[in-house]
Amino acid sequence: MKKFILVACLLALTACDKKPKEQPKSEETKPAAATLKAASPPGITNALDYPVAIYGSNLPKDATVRLDITEAKDLNTTWVNEGLLTTTIPANTIEFKGNITLKPFNLEVTSGGKSLGKVSIDVINDLFYPLASDLEVHPDGHTVYAITPTTDRLWILEKGKASRSIPVGDEPNAVRLWTHEDKHYLVISHTYDDVWVLPIDTLESPRKITAPRHARDIDVSGNTLLISERVNDHVHQFDLVTGEAKGKVLAGVNPREVVVVEGKAFAGNLGSGDLSILDFEGGKETRIAAAPGAKILGGHTAKYAEFVMGHTGVRDLVYAPDLGVVFSADLGPNLGPNPDKVEVTQNGGVGVFDAKTGEYLHHYSMFSGAPEQMVYDEANKRLFVTDLSRGRLVVFDAKKVAKGEPKAMVSLGELTPPPRTEFMRPEADFNVQGRASVSLHSGPVAVRLDKDGNIYVLNRFTSTVYQFANPKKLDKRLEQTHIWHGLPKSPQRARHMGEIVYKTDLGNTRMSCDTCHYDGHNQGLLFTKGEPMHIYRVPTIRAINYSAPYFTPALFPSLEFISGFVASRNRFDNPKTTSKEVGALAMYQRGLVTPPNPYLTSDYPKTVEMPDGTKGDPGKGSLAFDQRCASCHTPGAFTSDQYKETRAQTHDVGTHVTLPLRLEMQDSADYKVPPPALVGVWDNYPLYHSGGAGFEIQENGQVLGLERHAMRKVLSDAQKSGKHGDLKGLSDQDINDLLAFLHTL
Repeated sequence: MKKFILVACLLALTACDKKPKEQPKSEETKPAAATLKAASPPGITNALDYPVAIYGSNLPKDATVRLDITEAKDLNTTWVNEGLLTTTIPANTIEFKGNITLKPFNLEVTSGGKSLGKVSIDVINDLFYPLASDLEVHPDGHTVYAITPTTDRLWILEKGKASRSIPVGDEPNAVRLWTHEDKHYLVISHTYDDVWVLPIDTLESPRKITAPRHARDIDVSGNTLLISERVNDHVHQFDLVTGEAKGKVLAGVNPREVVVVEGKAFAGNLGSGDLSILDFEGGKETRIAAAPGAKILGGHTAKYAEFVMGHTGVRDLVYAPDLGVVFSADLGPNLGPNPDKVEVTQNGGVGVFDAKTGEYLHHYSMFSGAPEQMVYDEANKRLFVTDLSRGRLVVFDAKKVAKGEPKAMVSLGELTPPPRTEFMRPEADFNVQGRASVSLHSGPVAVRLDKDGNIYVLNRFTSTVYQFANPKKLDKRLEQTHIWHGLPKSPQRARHMGEIVYKTDLGNTRMSCDTCHYDGHNQGLLFTKGEPMHIYRVPTIRAINYSAPYFTPALFPSLEFISGFVASRNRFDNPKTTSKEVGALAMYQRGLVTPPNPYLTSDYPKTVEMPDGTKGDPGKGSLAFDQRCASCHTPGAFTSDQYKETRAQTHDVGTHVTLPLRLEMQDSADYKVPPPALVGVWDNYPLYHSGGAGFEIQENGQVLGLERHAMRKVLSDAQKSGKHGDLKGLSDQDINDLLAFLHTL
């Protein structure tokens, strides 16, 4: 036994003395190289802080981003997963010449001092597009105030003095006068900041009221402040004296215009194309809209009242307490399929609602043009309405409008632009063959009264304010008494001219780009505007630069082509568009980008709460999207159409092409469609080519946007059909995660 142990030890020592054989070296596995795909959104503005997502593969956790601009600084990123980074490009970081509208910039991604590549992003030069959008007037009439959202300023125009401006919060969007204890204040709401309450005499030391972000409109009545906001579709009520929040109520989809009515509120919902009556005490909402058989007084749609399917987007709301009604500035009841196959059926004018019951009473036509804002003169029972599309101020006998009596439209005031105003085409082309006059270059957007009843109109296109005396007789034309100059003008001439082409109605057809795509966005449903003959949703124009071709199923090739085609068609070729108009219109539309996404924060949210209260993890959802959806909805606009090599690929994925309302009056054959861009989809409504994701047909033929979570409807249908993405087998939480990610696009 001892001998065996000794031998074993000797063998062990011998083995230890020998050098081990060198094993062949295995090749070290190198980590896969990082690649970049795209930045999203593909277009941003330099006037706002913009969260941006960068998509790729094998992205490192220590990545930083730098813009290719002078004195650029590294921007920190948040690593979500190997395919997704986020960062924020600060406002006022990118400046370039004032006459340039759009310029591409590169985002260079680096890690460990090495470049991983670049992705391009377009920047819109909004810092040099300072056109005024809203107006208020000192009660004594000696000073007017206007806001310019892109430059975050309040402008003060005082008689006998040079104009001046002061900075206010981030993107002011509405200004209202508030009088309390014989003192006057300006109440200014902001899209991305608090509400400011400024003493009108000093305009100093603002008191701030914490308000929801993405505010759309405000109303001041007594000491009550209403604020509508888009992200969660609520209308909020505040006490202006204390700043205390008094409650909120869920409205329709994308509430905008709001007005206080006897302790309640009316809200006009752009997305769902209807109105809401909001009861703050009970926390209840009642949806109201035109229905088949609605009373239409005047205009070409009056004889088709039985074929009404709903309402159109409300542009302004005014309460007339002495008349017991609420007036709405809109395009009239929205006609559905009809035996004559009448196409787009816009009939601009004033809608009338019973203030107590909310009952839709009737629509009173303006016979031409499109209303923008209103003001009610209770002392004289007059309703003043701006018509931006034709450059007019329309005066109504408010009592006659409320009662539906004939001859209520009693006066017109054409707002002639100042000398040396640049026109979009030769002057001889205006005011002939039934066309609008050169007054359409004025662009009246807001109207106010002072305590003596004098009228003030803010002209967006000419950067002026016109003052008129209130006529003693209703049949007398308006007498202009003063012109206020001093508001800033944009040096971007092509973009500015394109906005005039976009928003105006030269052919006097009651149609413009803006009547469908209000402020460049969507507003519910539209009966057909082309072949095949059926109901379409109104798509957003935001990010239109990245979603060619256009007009399914025609698939027109370029933004210039579709701009010329649609603008000429809107006018019934009276007259056809010029190359100058087409180029300007395309430039203006390229400047319409998606707003900063409230869900896409720079630190990327762990959880997103959806409109129906469910929650999801967007980071997990991004992985599911990449596997199941990204082949068609490709980053950064999330459509294959943004790339020439994959453009115009159409598919049948089982989504609604035709809304099943009076199918015998529609061309209901299905056809393939290209994948729509999903960038900004959180703010798009309805969905599907037909609007069938969001809108529901009632027994009486009324079409209402009652399904507020359109994206969930799309995914639910996709799970059932198995044709739209590979969603079968996903759990409820998987779907919630995917929805959460879609909200961040």
